[in-house]
Amino acid sequence: MTDEILPESDLEKQLEEVAEGIRAPELPDFDNETEAKLSTLESQAKQRANQLKKEHDFVYREERGAKTYGDTGKGLGTGLVVAYAIMGFPLAGAGVGWLLNRATGGKDWVVLMMLAGFVGGIAFTISYVNRQNERP
Repeated sequence: MTDEILPESDLEKQLEEVAEGIRAPELPDFDNETEAKLSTLESQAKQRANQLKKEHDFVYREERGAKTYGDTGKGLGTGLVVAYAIMGFPLAGAGVGWLLNRATGGKDWVVLMMLAGFVGGIAFTISYVNRQNERP
């Protein structure tokens, strides 16, 4: 047996060049059918990701929504009650004082009743807010 060196095939030469780092391997060309399948797969993946995000957002809203969104409405309602109490009680006191001035002929009933209404409005506001904070 003789040690003959057989001619290397083109594939073996290419593999040696790749292994030695002389050049990068050649990638096969994709045909249109493969690219169409890839784009279809990408679009399906994006649709599924969007669907999962929507489902997650819905579940998140359902879990936290009752508390979060309920608290928002409750807070807005409490704010309106407080605003009307702070403004309404002194105005009602002024109206009662005006009626007392007319009935008795006095002068200071309007101011006294406005002050009483202001104090009553503050007391009502404090008690109302405390009751709202105690509720779940």
